[in-house]
Order: sequence, then structure tokens, then C-alpha cells
Amino acid sequence: DPLANAVFTRDGKSTISASWADSGEARGGVCLIESGACSDIIRAKAAFSPLAFDREKKWFAAAAGKSVWFWESGTEKIERLPDVDREINEVVLSPDGAFIVVVPYKGPPLLWNMRLKRYVAIGDKQSNSVAFSMDAKHMATAGSSGVEVWGWVEADASFRREYNLPEKLGKVVRPTATRVAFSPDGKSLAIAAYGAVGLLWHFAKDADPVELPHDLGDCDGSCEVSDVEFSFDGKRVLTAGGQDRTARLWDASNGVPMGVLRGHSNAVKHAHFSPDARSVVTASEDWTAQFWDAEMAEKLGVMLGHADEIASVEFSSDGKYLVTASHDTTVRVWRSVIWPELVRLKGHESYIQSAEFS
Repeated sequence: DPLANAVFTRDGKSTISASWADSGEARGGVCLIESGACSDIIRAKAAFSPLAFDREKKWFAAAAGKSVWFWESGTEKIERLPDVDREINEVVLSPDGAFIVVVPYKGPPLLWNMRLKRYVAIGDKQSNSVAFSMDAKHMATAGSSGVEVWGWVEADASFRREYNLPEKLGKVVRPTATRVAFSPDGKSLAIAAYGAVGLLWHFAKDADPVELPHDLGDCDGSCEVSDVEFSFDGKRVLTAGGQDRTARLWDASNGVPMGVLRGHSNAVKHAHFSPDARSVVTASEDWTAQFWDAEMAEKLGVMLGHADEIASVEFSSDGKYLVTASHDTTVRVWRSVIWPELVRLKGHESYIQSAEFS
């Protein structure tokens, strides 16, 4: 069945995946790497959104239709939140596991407080992406109305809006943001948006956002920067340019370009730093993942073998391994230094959206 995504559990010995079938019945399952055996843990008659998890991958959450489930890794006890009244696009878990944010296709995000066990609407605008700072004290929402930053207020037991992205940003007016990421110190945002542009916003300094442009020629506004993240040391920003077939590195302090990773023959959908920020891996619709020196912006190798688009790629926490998920229905594990394929996980009948290490 087509998968929404697949992630490694905390011990690295199994994966948890969420999928949907052409027959209309979706399912999430746990697959043990050693045996390849899978057992369903959730069933629903709607497509699952990608799985969400906290910083330690202790808690997982998944959504299908108007329902949300969550559970603790290593247990079989599944809890279900009260259904919402709208179809759900995605769910997001805070790094500390204290909150679940439900992002519907229409209407504002809904915050579920795990302690108080209730929903609270976050603002009144529809969002495409939600992210938390590492300390979970701030949350960012991004959508067609721009980007807003919210701070936790203990007295209200909710988040209150603190910053609002200015409406006019050079050539970009109220950009439709598709993804948003906090800097490690929680004081800046990197934003991916339509219009072939990324944005760097030091909101805590009340600074104007800086554009991080990709070259998409006569883009009519439908072209997007597809992925964005900060390096783990907070010194650089990485953007994946989608149809311009590049990933780009930027100085996180001022947005100055630091390198272009050019070599894919089709759209670059994902790009990620290694834990030590010295390497980058990119995933493309050209069926390859590519490994780069982040300091020199030079290609170090190409991971070949997938027979369709690579939907996601991630480093392991120690940076020694890479995992790729492809629409060819396989997940593959690679050694990141010399990139031979170490493990090929088969059994899915349709495309896989993503895979991650514990």
C-alpha cells in the first residue's frame, strides 16, 4: 500500500509506518527490521498523514480523516484523541511531547494539551506548516497569510501571538509559506515558500526578513522552495529548490550565499545537514540521493539503485548512516562515508513518502 511515511523507533530495531490503500482502508504498522514482519497497530478508512514524533522519539502520533492517535514507543497502548470537525492535513508533536498540533486542510491549527486533555485553536488562519522551537516555548505557523510566531503563556495554558511576518518583502508580497523551521536557539526562522524563494527571519531581533532566492526563470508563482532547515550549530541555512534542481547554502546570520549544490537532473525535494554540519544529503525526483561536502559545496558521491523518485532521505543521529525512502516501494540504509547499500527493506506494494532513523 502507499505509505505516508516510515520512521525508525528509538532503539533503531524497528520502523513505524503509516499507509493508505487504494481500497480506501488506511493502516499504520510496526515493522521489525530483523525479520521484516509487520503488524498493524491502527486501522482507519482514510489516508494517513505522515507520522509525527517528539525529540527523543518516545511518543508518536498519526492522523487519518478527522481522527488522531498517539502512543509511546515500545508499547502497544494506543490512545485516540477526540475527533475534530475537519479533515486533517498533518499532526506535529512538540519536542518535549507535551503538545500535539492538529493541522487541518481548512481552518486554524488546533493545539492538544497532553496534560489538560483539551483542544485550543491557534489563531484564525489556515496553516500549511507548524514548527516548535527546541525548548517548546515558541511555535510558528506558516500558510497563505504569511508566518506568525507564538509564545507559551502559562497563565492561559496556550500560545499567544508575539511576532507577525511583515506583509511586504521586496518582490514577495504575503508569500504562501510551505515549510518553516526554527534555529537551534529559537530566535530565528527559515521559511520555504512559493515564488521560488526562501526567507530568513531573525524575529527576536525585530529584523526584516532576508530573501533566499532560487533561480526558476519565469516562474509564475507556482514554483516553490520545497525544504528548509538550519544546521545543528545554527551557522547555516539549507534550502532545497525544487524545480531549479539545486540545494543552496546560506549564512544564517545574514543570508549571504555560501554555495550551490548542483548535480541533480530533476527536482530536489529534500535536503538535510549531517549532525556535525560538515555534510549535506539531497533527495531528488531523478531517483538518486547525493552526498555533499557542506564546506566546499562539492559532491562526494551518488547513491544509486532506487527505481523511482526518492521521497525522503535522513542521517542517523551519529551521522554514520543514511536512510532513503522511495516511490519504488523500498526503504534503503546506506553507510554515509562510502555510501554502499547496507540494508534493503522490501514488502510495501506502493510508494513510500519518507523514512527516518531513531
